[in-house]
Amino acid sequence: MSAPLFTVFTPTYNRSHTLPRVFASLQAQTCKDFEWLIVDDGSTDDSAELIEEFALEADFPIRYIAQANAGKHVAMNRGVREAAGKLFLPFDSDDACTSDTIAIFARHWRAIPADQRSGFSGICCHCQTEEGELIGPGFGCPYFDAHPYEPIARERVHGEKWGFHRTAVMRAFPFPEYPGEKSVPEGLVWDRIGLEFKLRYIDVALRVYFDSADGWMAHFAQRSAKSPNAFADYHRQRLELPLALKERAKALASQVRYCLHAHRTPSTRGRHPVADALLLIPAIPIGLLLWLRDRQALARAS
Repeated sequence: MSAPLFTVFTPTYNRSHTLPRVFASLQAQTCKDFEWLIVDDGSTDDSAELIEEFALEADFPIRYIAQANAGKHVAMNRGVREAAGKLFLPFDSDDACTSDTIAIFARHWRAIPADQRSGFSGICCHCQTEEGELIGPGFGCPYFDAHPYEPIARERVHGEKWGFHRTAVMRAFPFPEYPGEKSVPEGLVWDRIGLEFKLRYIDVALRVYFDSADGWMAHFAQRSAKSPNAFADYHRQRLELPLALKERAKALASQVRYCLHAHRTPSTRGRHPVADALLLIPAIPIGLLLWLRDRQALARAS
C-alpha cells in the first residue's frame, strides 16, 4: 500500500472515555487518505482494548504504540518518528473535527504551488466550541500566508487554532526532553518552526474544542510549575521574536516565574537585550507574584 498523505496523531493518557469522539470524527471523514497513529503514554484504563475494537470497525489504518508515562511531548516525538504520512496532524484525545477536515486540509495544501511548498510548514485553521461558535475572530479573507511572527499574523490570529505541519519539518524540530519534567509548551517548537517556515491560514473552523474537566489547561498552574525548565526556556525564547513591548514584558515576567521554580537566573538574551534588561526590573515582582500563586496551587493539590 502507498503511504497516506496524512498521519493523524493522537497522544493519549487514560482517555478511553473520550477516544470514541476522536474515532467517530475520523470514521466520518469524506477523505480517507490518512492513518491514525495513537501513542499511549502509560494509560492504566482500557484504552488498548478500546482501540483494538476501533481497528476492527475502521475503514482506515490504525496503529497503536504504548510507552511508559513520560509526557505528551515525548509521545509527540515518538509519533513523528513513526509517522508514515507526509503531513502530520496532531489530534488531541478529547476533541472532534468536522467530517470534511482531511479533504479541506488536503485541498488547501495542494493549492500551494508545488515550487513554493518547501517554504511552508503546513496549514492552520480556526477552532469552534461544542455549540459551533468560532473561537476568536475570523481572518477577514479566505486565506493568507505568513510567518506566525509577522504583523499580518499577529494582527489577525487570535484564539485557539489548529493545523498540521509537514512530517519532515516536525522531524527537524523535535520537542526537547527535560529530565524529570513531563510537560513542554508546544509553542516552544511552533515558534522555532515559525521563524523558518510560513503557514497558510485558512478562514474555516475544522476542530471542535471540548473544555474537559480533566484536560491539561484545567490544571495548568500545577503542571507547568512541575516542568519549570521547559516553560522558562519557552518564555526566554519568546524574546527572540519581534514582539511588542507589552508581550516582551509578559514573557519576562513568565520567565521569572518559572526560573524561580527551577532555581535558575532569568536571561534577557534576545533581539533587544538592553531594553529587556530594563523591562526585567518591573517584571521581577510580577513574576514573583505568579510564582507564589503557583506555590499555593501546588499546596492545595497536594
